[in-house]
Amino acid sequence: MNPEQVIVIGAGMGGLTAAIMLAKAGASVKLLEARSHAGGLASGFTSNGITFDAGPYILLDPGGLNWAFAQLGLNLNQEVEMQSLRDIYQVSDGDGDVVRFYSSLDETVDGIEEQWAGAGGRYQSFVRQMQSVYRDLSPMLSSPRPSPIRLIASGGRKHVPFLMKSLEEVLFEARLPRAVSDAISVWTQIAGQPKSESPSPLAFVPALIHLTGAHYPIGGMCEIAKVLAKYATDCGVDLQFNTRVTRIIVRDGMVKAIETSDGQTIPTRFVVSNCGGLFTYLMLVDSGLSRILRTKLNQMPLQSPGVCAYLSVKGKPVSPYLRFHVPGGRNFCRLLVRPSAIDCTTQGAEWQAARLIAPMAHHEAERLGRSGQAEFLSSILSEPWWRESITEFRLLATRTPTGWGHEFGLYRDSMNPVFNSESMRRGRMEHRSPYIKGLYLSGSSTHPGPWVSFCAISGILSARRLLKDVETRNSAKFIDDSFIGS
Repeated sequence: MNPEQVIVIGAGMGGLTAAIMLAKAGASVKLLEARSHAGGLASGFTSNGITFDAGPYILLDPGGLNWAFAQLGLNLNQEVEMQSLRDIYQVSDGDGDVVRFYSSLDETVDGIEEQWAGAGGRYQSFVRQMQSVYRDLSPMLSSPRPSPIRLIASGGRKHVPFLMKSLEEVLFEARLPRAVSDAISVWTQIAGQPKSESPSPLAFVPALIHLTGAHYPIGGMCEIAKVLAKYATDCGVDLQFNTRVTRIIVRDGMVKAIETSDGQTIPTRFVVSNCGGLFTYLMLVDSGLSRILRTKLNQMPLQSPGVCAYLSVKGKPVSPYLRFHVPGGRNFCRLLVRPSAIDCTTQGAEWQAARLIAPMAHHEAERLGRSGQAEFLSSILSEPWWRESITEFRLLATRTPTGWGHEFGLYRDSMNPVFNSESMRRGRMEHRSPYIKGLYLSGSSTHPGPWVSFCAISGILSARRLLKDVETRNSAKFIDDSFIGS
């Protein structure tokens, strides 16, 4: 393929895994990252000597991440020190109910049964059912653009009715107490959407917690990006930081070059974009999209990153790792994240890291604007619920949707199009652009959500799609068949 090369835009999880897979298959790969380090929303930063996870990621799906690492020839457990969580999260509400989730199913069942006689057994049955469905559907997570249509084609017809339901319908059928049902669905609130609009696979969260466990990398989520960035360089990827791509030049429906903010024009026939599907199509691609398509893309519902306060706190770290509070009414949840509750390497420090997170509906964040978003975050900080066991705190940094958008180059200050029941049924954005020849997408806009593992998987799948396309044209010049999968 030389002297031409593949340009990968963005060193987030998907960009890193795509670049590595392409380089290992023999491609000349240039990975351009606008920021000074890799990881995107899974990166970290240090303030006052305390390291924080920068983005919204709080738990790892070890199964998906293990799969992604294995495709690259890496062993996750050998590369990243992982902490298995026992006491994972609790949800308190305005009525005083508290539901607690442990990695142990029996322990969780006992806690639910103690408060609601008979509900423990129903919760156990619900989890067993979801684990069974998950086992059948999990291969879809490593297939391009999973959807019910693809499921039917693969022989999984019996689970189509499940996929056609909303999370609310699935939980209603489980006949669980309202507080338990709301505690299971609290993850939909983190995405800023009600459970009535959320897809049924979000019911897998407790199933995964009790089946494979919840994990957290010692040192923070950024440790995963550090491993992948180093490996990318070792594999020959030309990784350039502080280089923002401003335009993808398209002529006659084909990628021709990219332009950067420092004045470079780099010819290429192949671009893998990891900076979000909507941002790629609406902000980077300079031609080749019809007005009707642009209007359609502009009208997609969006997910806001919400607000976040980065705190240093004093006080004995108390389990669980995650403390959700649901104030009731039409308000979304709030979340306190205390890594010191699970990371023994930080428990002895006088000051420890904590994050206070609150989701926002995207339309509400746009309506409020920068100042209104800041006022909302201040109101969250003034709430008393999160200060339990915290004797003193310092506010070190904040991020609002406007701040996230400016720093990370997010389209309209959003993370992604919302992953709701409708988008799950039709499938996410395609890894190979159906509109622009030579353009490929990775990242969470192409997979079922913004988990680190899903983003990493998306990079593998986008690289495979590109490699297969090139193999079809001229395998002798480019492809190592050992890296081509289904």
